Amino acid sequence: MTTPARPLHNVTPGIRPGVTLDRWNADVLVVAGTAPGWRDDLCDTLDKLSVLGRTVHLMAVNRAIAETVIPPDHAATVHPGHLREWLEQGGWIGANRPLTHGPALSGSVDVAWVSPVSLGGSAHLAVLAGLGLGYPRLILSGVCLDTGTPYQPMQKLWWRDRFALADRVRCASRGWLRTMLGAPDAEWLEV
Repeated sequence: MTTPARPLHNVTPGIRPGVTLDRWNADVLVVAGTAPGWRDDLCDTLDKLSVLGRTVHLMAVNRAIAETVIPPDHAATVHPGHLREWLEQGGWIGANRPLTHGPALSGSVDVAWVSPVSLGGSAHLAVLAGLGLGYPRLILSGVCLDTGTPYQPMQKLWWRDRFALADRVRCASRGWLRTMLGAPDAEWLEV
């Protein structure tokens, strides 16, 4: 097993006994949230990556865990009390269970990403996990954190981390995060 790359804020993950991280390698990790239009954004993103011949893993965040029909490789939330319910609703139990990520180890979380700084929500935790697992490129889909939404207060935490995210993270969904991080394109995907 290889050691995961040092994640944002130099966080070392806590890993539940019996869980291995050595099979989580792909060109791109797509992080799926449930902002308006998320399914279209996700399908468009996956189609474009397929045309470019990129290997892709999917990390579903919060309700997207229950609502995606695409089997997720990972599931992330800062609300681990809901994780089991979302996994069951999505049918992602038993052999179909994705690797789960949360802010602390619990009965339902496989990998804990304890950050010394405040997180900007579950999508921020997902990005922290993706960087920590060593994915070279991360694309947010269905995550926008627009002004005037309940997620607006999280903007300051993403803004704080913008330089740490600049080279490896882009946002496919329209909105505040895409304006800050930029949209993915073929040139950026070349690593």
